[in-house]
Amino acid sequence: GSSPVNKTFDAFQYAHESLGSNIKISMASKSNPGIPPSSLMSFLRKISILPSPTSLTTAALMIYVRVELFLRVAADFFHNIYNFIYYVFYFTAANINSSAIVTTASLVTHTLYILASDGKEANNKILDSINVNSSLVEELVIRLLTCEPRLSCGLVKDYIGPTSNCPKNYVGVLVGEPSTAPLLDYVSDISQFVWNFLAERTCKHCLFNLQ
Repeated sequence: GSSPVNKTFDAFQYAHESLGSNIKISMASKSNPGIPPSSLMSFLRKISILPSPTSLTTAALMIYVRVELFLRVAADFFHNIYNFIYYVFYFTAANINSSAIVTTASLVTHTLYILASDGKEANNKILDSINVNSSLVEELVIRLLTCEPRLSCGLVKDYIGPTSNCPKNYVGVLVGEPSTAPLLDYVSDISQFVWNFLAERTCKHCLFNLQ
């Protein structure tokens, strides 16, 4: 079909073929009890308190439809999630497979390029040129999930002046929105670093300092 879900799935399949990875791509099982732990849950909670689409203004309706259409979660399990180290003291950097992160990141970036092609045939040369910096991924895992060498390392200090030694929350939990004058009491070191890091890596003309 041509639904957003099917288009995304087809793009993942195409990306998988372009990479030749061992990742298995499949739709979620219909017996799956729900979405996996993710930030999507927050969006769905917001949607659940919205009034019916017929009573929304045009602008609000557009936002409602966009949220309904484009929020997707890619998970590494087919049925129920099972991770015996989730939320326990074993949940450390030592148990993170950085190679799996690199492979997954490669798959996602290739998929995004294919989706951005908007139905046009993807340029295989461009796909082949899209690579993930594995050494940077390894460094980020160590910096964001451990207390040694902590957030006081050179990589983090290039972007922010950390206020604490250890990360205080998961990387996926961004407290506050990006700002040129963040309220440090309300925005964590992790949030500041991730916003600045992503901004510097993705902008075309970087003439700012978000520290």
